Amino acid sequence: MSLVEFLPLALVTFLAAGVQSATGFGFGLLATPVFLILLNSPDAIPIVIILTLAISVALIGKLWRAASRNSLTLLSVGSVIGFPLGIVAFQQFGLGFIKIVVSIVVILSAAHALQRRFGRGAATRGRTPTNTPALLGIGVVSGAMTTCLGMPGPPGWTYLSA
Repeated sequence: MSLVEFLPLALVTFLAAGVQSATGFGFGLLATPVFLILLNSPDAIPIVIILTLAISVALIGKLWRAASRNSLTLLSVGSVIGFPLGIVAFQQFGLGFIKIVVSIVVILSAAHALQRRFGRGAATRGRTPTNTPALLGIGVVSGAMTTCLGMPGPPGWTYLSA
């Protein structure tokens, strides 16, 4: 890989890491589409997963005390269940399909963020639901999205912002 090919990846990684450090989420949402476009290979997904894990490990100390142990446990159990589902999906679908799904997730996440910011949901911000089946389900979807798309955050973010 030449320097000209590496620089955009490094810049996106830096910007996405900054967003995740400031907001607690967003690395995969920003990095995955760009990595898929620039690398044009399914190898982009494992690279994003490794980078996401490294950033999460670096940030866990700051966020650990603020996390609800019950919610964290339920999301973690669900994620472990979802990991193999995402691996199967990743192996079954081609790069074109994965790019389409990533595009849809990015568009829906942006629409949700706009709706939360300017729409009807803005008044209810700040409540954290603790529905056990829903948290397990969100964990499963998040785990599957992690291993298939390199984007663990959108399902949890959408649920917790509700």
